[in-house]
This record gives sequence, structure tokens and C-alpha cells, in this order.
Amino acid sequence: MPTFPAIAPSSRSFTPGEYPHASFTALSGEQSRVRHSDAVVGGSLDLAFTRLTEDERLSIELHYLGQQGEFLPFSLPPETLSGFNPYDFLHGAGQWRYAEPPEIADFCGPHHDVRVRLVAATGGAPGADLGPITLSMTSGAAVPAANGLARILTVTFTAGAASV
Repeated sequence: MPTFPAIAPSSRSFTPGEYPHASFTALSGEQSRVRHSDAVVGGSLDLAFTRLTEDERLSIELHYLGQQGEFLPFSLPPETLSGFNPYDFLHGAGQWRYAEPPEIADFCGPHHDVRVRLVAATGGAPGADLGPITLSMTSGAAVPAANGLARILTVTFTAGAASV
């Protein structure tokens, strides 16, 4: 899980999440809510980078590609939240995902403006943090081979690759 590039943004905008809940309305019209979890979900963080060099812009693009777009979660370096209390931005384990591809504005010359929108990742991507997932399948009856042995098919899934 690579960390986001260590570049201080020009501006940041944080939108806090909320607790997942369901609303119920009684026949009398009184409304009540039931909270489903104690984890805050749906927080977002908009980062704006002004006048980045070509290498800095490329590091953000390569990080986005390395995280398989919006799929894999990552953590933020201290530079990203410099000047703020990082505990105000942490959700769960402090993991984030891209909400969309980075927006890049190119100028004449070697400078670029980049806007990155992140969402809080509360659960982690399936198989991203858990290591390999092994799935074994056998039929109801073993298929006899020529020498009388049964064949068993085993499939192993790992993040980003599969082997049989």
C-alpha cells in the first residue's frame, strides 16, 4: 500500500462523513433513527496543487495508476496535512481512495495544476490488505483418472493476479 506522494497541497477542503443510519417514521409522524455502525463513512478530501513541476505531476499520476484507479486504499503523508491536526482527517485506519482520476491543467512551460478528490476508505478493498485468498473447489464425486487417483482443482487469487 504505497503512500500518496509527499507534496504539500496549495489548498485542501475536507467534508466530514456521517454514521450510517436508517430513518423510521411511526404512524404518529414521530421520526427515529437507528445507527448501524460506529464507523464514520463518506468523508471526502479535495486537494489542489498549484504550479507543480513535471516530476511532481507525474508522481501523482503514477500513484493513481499504482492504486488501480479508485480500487486500492492508501495513506497520506504528513506533508499532505501539514498545518492541520491529522486526527481530524483520519477515518478508521486513516485510509483513503481516489474518488475520480486526478484533474490536470497544463500550462505553457514546465508547470501544472492538479486537483485530487479522495474519499475515506473504511473497509479496505477485497483482498487488498488480506493477502492471498485461496478458493478450493471439488465436485460432488471425484473424477477418476487412468491410475485411479481423483483430480482436485485448486485456484488461488491474489491482489492483481490469479494463478491456477
